[in-house]
Order: sequence, then structure tokens, then C-alpha cells
Amino acid sequence: DPMCEQQTNEGVLEAGCIFVMLSKTLKEDKGTKILLKNKAAPLVLQGKSSVVFLICREHQAPCAPRGVDQLLGQNEEDWVTKCRAAIRKNWREVLQEARVAFNADMEHRDEQVRSKILPKEVDDIAEKTEIRAIYPVMHTSLLLNSEFRKKNPDKADQVLDKSGIYWLLGRLEAMHRDAIVAIVRRLAKVSLPTLCAKMRRTLDRAKSGGGQVPERL
Repeated sequence: DPMCEQQTNEGVLEAGCIFVMLSKTLKEDKGTKILLKNKAAPLVLQGKSSVVFLICREHQAPCAPRGVDQLLGQNEEDWVTKCRAAIRKNWREVLQEARVAFNADMEHRDEQVRSKILPKEVDDIAEKTEIRAIYPVMHTSLLLNSEFRKKNPDKADQVLDKSGIYWLLGRLEAMHRDAIVAIVRRLAKVSLPTLCAKMRRTLDRAKSGGGQVPERL
């Protein structure tokens, strides 16, 4: 759908943080990989945005964990570890391709806004990028099953912790709080001083032109 694709592209360009939902790795999701390379990666390399990868494979029956024991088992832990490593490797490759294209574009434009992006910067970004597995269906099911939680409080706590939903909600809340702080900071440091300066210039012009201005102003 062209309209949906356009909205996605615009959203990526405006987002301060981009959450990427994957069922496996970027290798299997070529469309997302192209979007990241062309739109998101250049912004991340310039420090204008960040990316968080969310692995969610609950819809992948029958290989997805279908019970508490499977979710908490070593097989699931091993699968997630392997998947994270693959995603980080794919993401590093995407960033590297975007770095080469970005540097070439800057050289072509002969822009000296900043120095070239180095491979070390790509490695640092890839290594620090958050990659989490989330299990929203399992999380919701457990919250609704009060009887299981009463009989198995330890397992319930482990599942709710491993589901990643509390972490995700906390991450979103922190982003919202940071955005509000940034707005207030800009208001205090830029908007209000600018408005004050404009008002003072207006008053000065009024006084110099012989206008009647109250003394207290």
C-alpha cells in the first residue's frame, strides 16, 4: 500500500526513537532492512534518532513457546541469544552500508559540516543498540489467570519479568518524560528569552516614537 509506506517513511524521519518489531532477524525481513538502511540508519549515524529491536514470535506456531515452562526453559533462552546476535550482526551491516553512502554523499556535496563517520562509530552504535524479546500474549494471559498466579507465584513473577512488557512500558514512559523535559528546557532557554527580547524591542520603539508606555514597562 503506497499510502501506508509513505506514512511509515514519514514516521521514521520524525521519530526520536524507532521501535522495530521482528519475528526472527533482519535477514528474513528484507523490507524492514531496506527501510532501515535508506531512512533510519542515516539518522542514527548522525545522532538524530535511535533504534530498538523487539523480537516477538508468539504467532509462529508451533515453534513459539506455548507454555510457562517452555518460555522459561533453556531452549528459549538459547534461541533468543542466537537471534539477538544475528540481529546485531545484520544491524551492523546495515549501518556500515549507510555509513559508506552517507560519507560519499557528503564528499559529493563537498560539505564540511562534520568529519566522516568512522567504522568505530558504527561498531559502537551496533553494540549499544537495545535488542529485546517480548511476549505480550503470554504476559496478558498470565495477568488474566489469577488462579495460576496464586498457585505458582515464583513462576508467575519470572514470566512477567521475562515477558519484557514492563521493561517496554518503562522505556516508553522514560521517552515521554524526556520529551517533556526537552520541551520545557527549550521553552526556558529559547522561547521565553526570544519573546522577552521581542517585547523589549517593541517597547523601545514605542518609547522612541513618542508613544505613551506605562512607566513600569
